[in-house]
Amino acid sequence: MLYTGLPVRTISVGEVVAPTAQATVSDVMVDVADSIIDTLQFKCVSITIKNTGAETISWQVIGSNDAAFVVPITVQASADIAAAATSSYSSTTAIWRYYKVQVRDKVNAAHGEATVVEIMK
Repeated sequence: MLYTGLPVRTISVGEVVAPTAQATVSDVMVDVADSIIDTLQFKCVSITIKNTGAETISWQVIGSNDAAFVVPITVQASADIAAAATSSYSSTTAIWRYYKVQVRDKVNAAHGEATVVEIMK
């Protein structure tokens, strides 16, 4: 006899990526080290960035379907973050397989620092 009265549990699986804080180095966008995420096994993505430095910085999110970002797509356009402020990007449908975060000085040689947390689920 088959017993079907067992409770059904929903299990959410996710992954959190938190690269080391990174200083901005110039007025050109550079990748935040270790910020590349692969969303193949996940449906949505959320990225939060905090400017932990004393200067305004700019950031953007880049997406691609190849790990080398040969054909990069700007997913989140460049936006400024004031000192001690935060910003975020999220998508309930992770359209691109790979995402990465880039930062730059708002004013050349006025370096800031960014802390990034990325969640996929």
